[in-house]
Parts: sequence; structure tokens; C-alpha cells
Amino acid sequence: MANPEIPKRLLQLDEITRGDHFYIADDDLCFHLWAYVKGGLVTDHPSNQLIRNLQIPVDQRANVYRWRYKGRAIRYAADALSSVVPPDFFQRATWIPTPPSAAAGSPDHDPRLLEVLRAVRPQIPDVRELVFQNISHTSKEKGIPPETRAAHLEIDERFAYPPPAYAMIFDDVLAGGSHFKAMQMVLQRRFPGIQTAGLFLARTIRPDEPSAADLADFKLFLANWGKG
Repeated sequence: MANPEIPKRLLQLDEITRGDHFYIADDDLCFHLWAYVKGGLVTDHPSNQLIRNLQIPVDQRANVYRWRYKGRAIRYAADALSSVVPPDFFQRATWIPTPPSAAAGSPDHDPRLLEVLRAVRPQIPDVRELVFQNISHTSKEKGIPPETRAAHLEIDERFAYPPPAYAMIFDDVLAGGSHFKAMQMVLQRRFPGIQTAGLFLARTIRPDEPSAADLADFKLFLANWGKG
């Protein structure tokens, strides 16, 4: 199946789309390339296929056929970042991958996000696994608030110097935003005054649920009801 078309530019969450991601605040700066369609078929949504290939678990390494697709997804994601991310984003920020669900040191630990960032060309000057998870969670576990996630994240002091002034938190999919906010909390606690932003390969959209844009239109309709 074909990969999703690389967009001409990064997309930024705005006052409408931000509402689709529960924990994202008005002052959070977040960017993405594609949409991940919840419940969507990979035959209809190439971006879903890319994300699923990227997330092939590490215990499938012996399956040469499947593992080849994971490697291709990593390279394609890196090529897309190389194409659309403004050079000053790469130059100014410390890029920090969000830790995977399996804790550091676990045989299930998946470094895919770090591998994507390291495959970007030209190389990103400052990529650090600055944050690690000290316990494993079930992959895709839902309903965990940022405060709880943050309690299970730690700063790897080996990579804390020089202190980053601007952090680009990188993840493959933005859903509710709990992981992003947890990363933000941990970084701001350790590095007071640090500026943070998020960059995601895809943001989740839910066709079977009303979007933030739909709700905004409905509220506007109600506000104007009967004013004819």
C-alpha cells in the first residue's frame, strides 16, 4: 500500500482543532503532518497504515516480512519531517522523543521515535532521550491523566546538560494529549523557564464523534437561534 502523501507544510492545532484533544491547552503549541482516523481502514487511509507499521512491536523483529515494513515506516516518517519541518525548528530546539509504553531496559522497549529523529537529514543537531519511563504501561492504555503519567517519568541526568532552552516533544500520534502534557510537566519542573512545543506525525480524528469544529458550529447556531 502507498504511503500517505507528504504535506507541503506542517499543520498547527488552532482554536478549533485543539478542542479535539482533551488535555491540550489554549497556549500549547502543537504541530502535525497527517491525520490518524480512529476506526479507519488502512485501505482507505494510508496514514493509518504508516502509523501501524511504525508501531509494529519489537517482539516481531524475527518476522522479517513485518519488520521490513517497520523500517520503511521509520525512514518515510524521517523523510517527511526532513521535507516539511522548517530548518529553524531543527536548529533551535532540543528534540525529545516521548518514551514508549515499555520502560527503559525492558525487552519490549521500542526506540522507534528516536530512530525516526536520528534518520532525519540533514541531521538534527540536538536529539536527546532526556525523559524515560520508570515502569511499563500496557500499550494503548487509556484514561491515564497527565499527572499520573508524569509520576512515572524521570529525567535522564546524563543528557541534562547543557540545559535545553526550547524543547520539541516528538510523538507519533496525538490523541487526548495526556502524554504530551506529562512530558511538559516533567521538563518544566526540571528546567524552569523552558519553552515547549509538540510535533506529532498524526493527530487522531474521530469521524463517528462530533468534532470540535462541529460543536463550535452548533454553539454558534444555538446562539443565533431565533434572532432571524
